[in-house]
Amino acid sequence: MNEIDPKLPSKRYGILIVGLPRRHAAILFPLRMGFVPLRKHLHKIGRADTPTCQACGEAPETVPHYILYCPAFNHPRSAMSFELGDNVHSLTALFTNAGSLRLLFRYIHRTRRFEEHFGCMSLPPAKEIMEKAKKQGLKDKGKEKQQKRNEQR
Repeated sequence: MNEIDPKLPSKRYGILIVGLPRRHAAILFPLRMGFVPLRKHLHKIGRADTPTCQACGEAPETVPHYILYCPAFNHPRSAMSFELGDNVHSLTALFTNAGSLRLLFRYIHRTRRFEEHFGCMSLPPAKEIMEKAKKQGLKDKGKEKQQKRNEQR
């Protein structure tokens, strides 16, 4: 999974998750690393009889299979695809962009795949996430740059 973000851990990743609810941040890193409760990983650690995906029964249940390929989740994936376009086929794009993360968590929520382990995965409104991030010290650099330009005029 190093190909998703070779600079991990990084300040950029910290900024990406700073405003997320704890359960969302708690699943994002293991998803990126492949250590989530999917059948392939559970089989590897002796917690599942087989690595085969229970939803489709066609392939080992890995992070790429679950997010990109599992036919059992075509409907929620098509909703994500509609909004993301070609980026829906890139784990890097899904895991390293704040806008894509919102859609990824919506996909996870719709599949209900991790509900047993992490609870409801729907995200609060973006405004709440940004407010939480600001409280934790994250600055909106876009607004800062715009203010500097306005001051220089």
